[in-house]
Amino acid sequence: MTHRKVLAVITAVTGDRVVVCEDELEIHTKKHFPNIPTDILLELIEHLKKVKL
Repeated sequence: MTHRKVLAVITAVTGDRVVVCEDELEIHTKKHFPNIPTDILLELIEHLKKVKL
C-alpha cells in the first residue's frame, strides 16, 4: 500500500471534494506551471473549484 502526502482537500461549490497530493501536484506543476509557487497554485485551484459555471 502506497501512502501519499495530502497537501489540500478542496471542496467545490457542488460539494465534491478534491484531494491534492504532493507527488501528483509536483509532476503537473513542473510540466504545466513551472513558474507558479505551490501555495499560489493551490489557492488558484481552490478558487476555480468554487466558481459556479
